Amino acid sequence: MGVSTECPPPDDRSAREAGPPLCPRCGYDQSGAAARWQSACDLAGTCPECGLRFEWADLLCERRARVPGFVEHPGHGRAWLGAAFLWRALRTWAWTVWPPRFFARVRMHHRVSLARMLLWLPALCAAMYAAAAGCMFVGAFVQAGGVAPAADALERAAIETINDSAVGVASVTPRWTALFRPVARHVPVWLLPGLAAWAVAPLLLLALSDTRRLVKVRPVHVLRAAVYGCAWVVPLFALRLANRAGMVVLVSLDRWVFGSPRALYVRTHWLGALLPAWSGYALAAAAAVWMAWWWYLAITRGMRLPRPVLTWALVVGTSFAVGGAVLLLDWRMVRFLG
Repeated sequence: MGVSTECPPPDDRSAREAGPPLCPRCGYDQSGAAARWQSACDLAGTCPECGLRFEWADLLCERRARVPGFVEHPGHGRAWLGAAFLWRALRTWAWTVWPPRFFARVRMHHRVSLARMLLWLPALCAAMYAAAAGCMFVGAFVQAGGVAPAADALERAAIETINDSAVGVASVTPRWTALFRPVARHVPVWLLPGLAAWAVAPLLLLALSDTRRLVKVRPVHVLRAAVYGCAWVVPLFALRLANRAGMVVLVSLDRWVFGSPRALYVRTHWLGALLPAWSGYALAAAAAVWMAWWWYLAITRGMRLPRPVLTWALVVGTSFAVGGAVLLLDWRMVRFLG
């Protein structure tokens, strides 16, 4: 019992703007406990609904509800899109690379911006994709010697980008004739299993919360863990951008240094030719280890769930089992296993 130097009294203006004090984990209204204060407030409290131990200052102080540099907390008066948003999106992704850093910075009592959260990954990947397409345009223009009209280079870059993005399901000819195939040939064999495993984890956590009462946590916290838990997709777009940037360098060397320009598609896939055959499997293994680590910290530190190790084992074990089943159903694995 004591007076907190950071916790405002219940009638403080910032407390009124922040709304009623809710348990960071389950959302139970703590106004009854706050109403019993007289001349001093508790420094910490315990939620009678889920048993979470929290600091009252985290619930009552508006400034403690925001994380500097976090994509969901841009500050007042900041534009939704633009360089500032993309910078915060990239910085947030850098936190996710080392999960302990992310969960040390972003906690349950921090304010949730659902729109910014859901926009984070698409905006980041779209920016990298657009930059890669721009590199393709530059490469096509340089490969033509800079004498072809910009419109021709743009058309060529668009065709190459569409064909490379269609993962073998479709392709476009120089005369803009579309060709379709029933199977995606260029999707990594581990991508769909990884997405299946990623999707099962939050669904299972929500099912446990709603039906068995093992986990008392608000769905928004599960959603936040799931959204940022998809950060392993970003390196795929980063590799694509690096590949296109290197292509521009190689095409420029071919044209202006060696004087023997090669076909653009040869330089377009230089990174894939350089990496060893097992690099895809190594990337898949790294993504699986990171995903298991992410959900362990999300359960133990992020949401501070009861019986965390058992919950984590159940969630990750089921997710990987579903991912393995999807992998075995892939026609390439069926052919490989004979």
